[in-house]
Amino acid sequence: MGLSAVALSAFFIWRRYRMESKAKQTISSQKDVIENLQKELHHRIKNNLSIIDTFVEVVKDEFKDKKFEEKLTELQNRIQSINEIHKQLYTNTDVTHLNMKKYIHSLTSLITTSLNSEIPIKQNIDESVHLNANQSFPVGLIINEFLTNSIKYAFPKKTGSITIEMNKTEESYHLLIADNGKGLPKGFDINTTPSFGLRIIKTLSQQLKGTFELLSENGYYRRALRLAALGPVSWT
Repeated sequence: MGLSAVALSAFFIWRRYRMESKAKQTISSQKDVIENLQKELHHRIKNNLSIIDTFVEVVKDEFKDKKFEEKLTELQNRIQSINEIHKQLYTNTDVTHLNMKKYIHSLTSLITTSLNSEIPIKQNIDESVHLNANQSFPVGLIINEFLTNSIKYAFPKKTGSITIEMNKTEESYHLLIADNGKGLPKGFDINTTPSFGLRIIKTLSQQLKGTFELLSENGYYRRALRLAALGPVSWT
């Protein structure tokens, strides 16, 4: 009787192990399918955005006006800031979160190349900072708008530098985007500025449930953003 009880117990333990093992295999298989579908989605969006970028490039050739070309280049940079996210997520092992150090490095390279800028951009991005795709899109666009504005207007003598810093504490993320250019004009008001780029930054900050400040101190062109979207997150 004792041996029978032991054998019966062993059978049920073995059966439960087999069932749990099979369930884990099924979950793992489904996870792989979902990740592959997400990768395929990122790949298709990336290709579609590249096609749109090509269309814009073709349109640029039809206009001789320098202002049209500049505006279309800015539009292309916005497209590229989104496209770069899909590109990196497609090649990442993690298809839902983006390494911000790698993303910001690629993004700044794309922007400076498109604007033919030689203004150095100092980057100090914490390797541990990862954001999901929904958070990365507006952050990337905010960085794009700041860099574009700085490169175009902050350095009349073509000298100076731009700084991007991003780090993570136990409870928050911190982002600093600044330049040491000529600063903001007297009487500047973010609420009345006609600048499309700055209005985009303000709108995206609101989308992230954050607030937006633009400061100019001693010729130091600084923007500060405080967000609540990731918990107690501050961008200084």
